[in-house]
Amino acid sequence: MPLYKLVHRSLDLVKENLFKLEKDIQAIAETNLNSLIDTSDREWIIEMLGDHWGSPVVVSRGRVYLADQLPGLVAIGGGQNLGLVTYSINGTECEIVTLNSIQEGQGIGSALLNAVESIARRAGCTRCA
Repeated sequence: MPLYKLVHRSLDLVKENLFKLEKDIQAIAETNLNSLIDTSDREWIIEMLGDHWGSPVVVSRGRVYLADQLPGLVAIGGGQNLGLVTYSINGTECEIVTLNSIQEGQGIGSALLNAVESIARRAGCTRCA
């Protein structure tokens, strides 16, 4: 393949990846992260945890969690719940207990993780896992 075609193809790939990145950034910007899970979210959360984890009961690192009763964030976009993260803060450690996204590849999970990391830092956590 001639060098100019190779360069042209490489530029096309860069443009495609930039377009995908712009879409991801737009999706994250359009997603509302609710920092408090309220009672109106409970039913959806229990259903989500049941569908993805088998139950709201999650065992992690030797601890048993009732994930539907943990602090968490719900990602909302277009009036619909798109993702959920639950976490536990114990002293200076933050543990992400569950993370689920309805629409994969849209940056929703990453946005939820970043939001929990920010919450953990503000709470004085030095470790987030």
